[in-house]
Amino acid sequence: MDVRSGRDNFLEAEHWFDKGMKALNADNFDYAVESLNKAVHISPDKVEYRKQLHRASRRKHKKNGCISKVDTIKLAAVRSRILTAEVKQDWKAVYVLAEDGIAINPWEAPLFAHVATSRHAPEQLRRGEVLVDVRR
Repeated sequence: MDVRSGRDNFLEAEHWFDKGMKALNADNFDYAVESLNKAVHISPDKVEYRKQLHRASRRKHKKNGCISKVDTIKLAAVRSRILTAEVKQDWKAVYVLAEDGIAINPWEAPLFAHVATSRHAPEQLRRGEVLVDVRR
């Protein structure tokens, strides 16, 4: 198992963020989304990384709210894996999958809800609180 320091994670996340921003500025949206997604996975608490990932994803889809048929199929697979992870209460997997889904379709509001719930679910379960099903 690779155990790295917080400083190493920070440097790697910054590396991917810089690559993503350079790709975004060069209108290479596919690579920008890929690089920024890696930065978000390494350092999930950095709001700027997530904000730029969503910006790149929206620009990739030309800000029109539509995604390709291939992306629709990819998104269906991500949703299925999210549901499986929720049943297993694997909140880290829910978070990672939801972020992957947002990179595919930045207009999918339930994915943002999955990100929020997965980040707070372990704390709520420890305190004995009931989770609200956000899909209703």
